[in-house]
Amino acid sequence: MAKFTVVNLLISNIDVGARRREKPGSLASLKSSLERVGQIHPITVRPNGRGTDLVQGMRRIRAAEALGWKKIWARVGKFTDEQLREIELDENQARLDFTRVQASAARLRRVKADAELAMSDKNVTHKKRGQKAGPAEILSGGDKKKHDALKQQMSRDKRHVAAAEKYPVLQRAEWKRGQAIDAAELLERMDPTIRGSFVTMISEPGVPPKIAMSILDNVASKPKSEQKQLAKLYDSGKPDSISLAKSRAAHVPPSPPLDLSLWTGVRIRCEKALKLTRPKYKRDATKAVAAVVQLTKMMESDFKEFQKKEKAR
Repeated sequence: MAKFTVVNLLISNIDVGARRREKPGSLASLKSSLERVGQIHPITVRPNGRGTDLVQGMRRIRAAEALGWKKIWARVGKFTDEQLREIELDENQARLDFTRVQASAARLRRVKADAELAMSDKNVTHKKRGQKAGPAEILSGGDKKKHDALKQQMSRDKRHVAAAEKYPVLQRAEWKRGQAIDAAELLERMDPTIRGSFVTMISEPGVPPKIAMSILDNVASKPKSEQKQLAKLYDSGKPDSISLAKSRAAHVPPSPPLDLSLWTGVRIRCEKALKLTRPKYKRDATKAVAAVVQLTKMMESDFKEFQKKEKAR
């Protein structure tokens, strides 16, 4: 680790720059701690010629600014780019959990950094091909089990990061690594011209990964022509068509209309009442009840027919 000195710096002279974590998260407990006991752990910076660049401690700076502090204690040192990555990664993992995608990207950076460090100590080459070994070969130390596990982890992390970069919905916190990878593979199996419709569908608020996976799995298994029909329904902008498209995509039969059970009950009661109606009111009652019965039977018939078609798909 590089040598450093601890000094009290003006916050205005510290360049925070772009961070791997854009949002600092909740600062309430950190602000409370700074107010009660002061700053226990200094931030870390390095000189840049005009002032200093922040290496570690973005949340402490934001909390100090919120409290109106003008200065903050900092470790100042000349750190290499590799040391900067290591320090920031350790800080984030220790103090605030990464999202799953950030964790995958961080693991890849850590493995690459460890491999480059090992390569700088000793030139490691592949025994058979005479080429430079990959990170898994370098870090496994000849242990096949460790090598295979590390290689598999790197492969899944790379696929996870690639999937999330292509389909931003997969960056959401609730999406696990395996789900994101599988979802991206299912999307790639769809017709490219209508893929965006189903990305939008699973991106809707309230659609959990489990339901989204069901939608993608079902749609990807359908013929291209049917995929296009579903996309056309969903893109129509009509509420009924959108609801129908989502129901078919998720392979979930739509619920009966809210008033269907009510009308069925009305029909049954009308038919019973008709039998008890006095003869002098029979004619008018028969016409009214007949209209209700006919309408209700039509609704029931249409719904049963729709269910049959959905079941046959």
